[in-house]
Amino acid sequence: MENTELVHELMCLMSGHRPWDDRATTKWNAAFIFGRAQDEWETRQHNEGVLRAAAGLYLKGVVPRIVIPGYDGNPDGHGGVIPTAYPGWKKWRNELVLLNVHIGHIKQTRGRGSNTKTEGDDFLSLAKEKELTRALVVTQPHQMLRAMLGLIRSMEQLGYWMSVLPVCPSQVSWRAQTYGSQGGKCIPRYSHIGEEWLRIPRYQAQDDLATLEELQAYLYRVLIDIYD
Repeated sequence: MENTELVHELMCLMSGHRPWDDRATTKWNAAFIFGRAQDEWETRQHNEGVLRAAAGLYLKGVVPRIVIPGYDGNPDGHGGVIPTAYPGWKKWRNELVLLNVHIGHIKQTRGRGSNTKTEGDDFLSLAKEKELTRALVVTQPHQMLRAMLGLIRSMEQLGYWMSVLPVCPSQVSWRAQTYGSQGGKCIPRYSHIGEEWLRIPRYQAQDDLATLEELQAYLYRVLIDIYD
C-alpha cells in the first residue's frame, strides 16, 4: 500500500469532528448524508446508522437541516431500481421524520446522480444555490476517505468551496453483513474496507477524486478555519 503514512494522517485528521451540541463556536449550515445500501444505513444492534447519527446532530441543534440524495433509488437497467441499494429520498425522509426530524427541515438534492461522486456534485450544487458555507457530511467510516476526495474534486470542478468535515456513526459493527456499492454483494462490513480502497486509485485515474495530498492541504485549511 502506497502513502501509508499519509493515509494514516488523513484518517486521523478526518476523525473526531462530531459536535456534541449547539454551544460549539462553529455553526454548521447542514448535515448531508451520502446514500448507503441495505443494512448500511439502518440502526441495528451495535450500529447507530447514518440516519440516526444525522438526526442526533439535528436534535442537538448542531445543524438546522438535513440534506439527503434526491433520487428514487439506484436504477437496475430495466426500468426499476435495485432493492438492496439506496432506497430513495422518500424512504429516508420518512425514516428521519420517525427520528423526530421536522419534515420541513429535510431537504433533498436534485438527484441527478446515483453514486458517491455525483451525490457530492448534487449536494454542492444545492449548497451553492442556497449559499451554504459549512456542512457536516455523514457517512460510514470506510466510505469517508473516498467521499471526501470526491467532494474536493467536485468543489474544484464547480468552483464553489466550503468548509466540509465528515461525521461517522458513533458505533459500527464491522462483522455485520451489509450490502456494498449500489446494492451489490452482501458481505461482512470489514470486507468492504478493501473494496473501497481499490476504488480510490481507479477513480483518481478518471479524475473523479482528488489526490491524497490535495485532501491533506484542504484539511489543514479547514481545521485552521474552524478551530483558530
